[in-house]
Amino acid sequence: MAPRQIPGRFYRWLVQEIKFWQENQLVSEEQGARILAYYEVRRPGTAFGLPITSVFCGIGGVLIALASLLVIHALRNVVSEDVRLALVWVVFFAWHGVALLPRGADFLQQALREGLLLGTSVYFGGAVFFIPDILGVPVETVWSACGWAVGIWGIAFLLRDTLLLQALLLVGVLLTALIESNSLVSWLPDGASWRLATHGFVAILSLAIFTSLAWLADRRKNQLALLCCIGAFTLWFLLAIPYELTGGREIHTFAVSAAVGAVLWLCGEVFPAPAVVTGGCMVGGGLFSLIGWGFLNSPGMYPNTSDSPTAPFGFFFVYLRVLMLVVVTLAVIAAAWKQIKRRQDTVTIPREFLQRAVPPVVCLILSLLIYLCLYLCTPTEESLSKWKSGYLLLAVIGISVLAIANVIRGVNRGRVFQIGVGLSAFLVGISVWWSNFFGYSELAGAALFAVAGLGLVAGGLYWIRRRPRERLQEEQATESASSEGESASGERVVPLANIGKMRLAHLVVLLLQTVILYSFMWAAAWNWLSRRE
Repeated sequence: MAPRQIPGRFYRWLVQEIKFWQENQLVSEEQGARILAYYEVRRPGTAFGLPITSVFCGIGGVLIALASLLVIHALRNVVSEDVRLALVWVVFFAWHGVALLPRGADFLQQALREGLLLGTSVYFGGAVFFIPDILGVPVETVWSACGWAVGIWGIAFLLRDTLLLQALLLVGVLLTALIESNSLVSWLPDGASWRLATHGFVAILSLAIFTSLAWLADRRKNQLALLCCIGAFTLWFLLAIPYELTGGREIHTFAVSAAVGAVLWLCGEVFPAPAVVTGGCMVGGGLFSLIGWGFLNSPGMYPNTSDSPTAPFGFFFVYLRVLMLVVVTLAVIAAAWKQIKRRQDTVTIPREFLQRAVPPVVCLILSLLIYLCLYLCTPTEESLSKWKSGYLLLAVIGISVLAIANVIRGVNRGRVFQIGVGLSAFLVGISVWWSNFFGYSELAGAALFAVAGLGLVAGGLYWIRRRPRERLQEEQATESASSEGESASGERVVPLANIGKMRLAHLVVLLLQTVILYSFMWAAAWNWLSRRE
């Protein structure tokens, strides 16, 4: 029978308890060794224990990449187009060069390397959009998003601890391409057959990338990334169907996604189930809620007309969906309360239960309120802007509750995956604050993203160094008996033989991205020359 993996603090407690039993002659040394053989320390990144430093460095690298993109965009009225184009290429190669610098095999070097690779992925996407814009040739978002996804596909195979963040980026880019391909693609000749072929190509490409990510997450034993892929498959089946057949708009789909995510989050919070079950519910619900609230915070997603959507049996399905979500929520709360009361009856149960249940229920109510108002309310042309501002206010409150509640609950419980959900919501919230309070000012946004990114990197480095030296020595002594391939601080070390292969694979990815960027640049230039003639 394979040893059962448990957190390091439980394993250390078990070691101390067995020593106490042996001193009091309750068990022999042979019996104590047999008991310990049934358990081993859960290694970071193999289940739900993602390293804090890697997560902070990964998100920090993403924010720093966004800051560099905003600086380049802010120079559009200062320098010529040739200088901006050269700057895009120089910074692109600089990102890859800096990502090749961390050569060590320790955990800190690995975290910095993966953070830089994530920043490279984000910057590459910005370059794909910037080059046609600089040359003055517009390219449809669906094709730019597909080029972005293909270019950063290979980076996912270079990541281990931050594979979840790369999976989230790929899923977001491909879902955006699916949404765009549902609309008219003016770059192609008009005609339903061309639009259908475009949407079919994006759907097949997305399915292939999602499948490869799921396979990679399973090989890396990264259950968080695997759950992300499962959620992506669900949304793929939802978005692969044209919107004309659903009887609604895109914004209704994301409102339902936020509501379903809140119900899953509630299940993970209140049910006294095993860690894998509760963690899966909270992570899956958090990701669904994050996708929904992220799009609900986009002003362009809301309709610009006062006409309400009409479809056969449309309102029937609206009421049916809301009724099902409400009934399921009440059933979950009742069943969880009954189980908790059955297991123990103390005065602190109501307070603890309310602390767990209130944030998901608040997010559920806000998402259903937006969903119902979008379907049932028909504002006048004069009051349409006020209604849209009200929707955005509710969306800001919803994503703020999602971020703050997950970070606080994750820190109090020591659950890194829940902290990751909160930090992801925080990242989306930053973009909301940038648009609402700074009016998309490039320099203000660059300062905001740079400060937030550097703060997260500093927080990640502080997290790994804040433990006392005595505790590090204790972890090394206890965890070395049950795990191999770990550093002195109890973290995993990448074998030196694999670093050379990773650097070679990185150069292959760099070559692929360079070819894609050159293709976009010359295709845009050829289109521009054709128009001049």
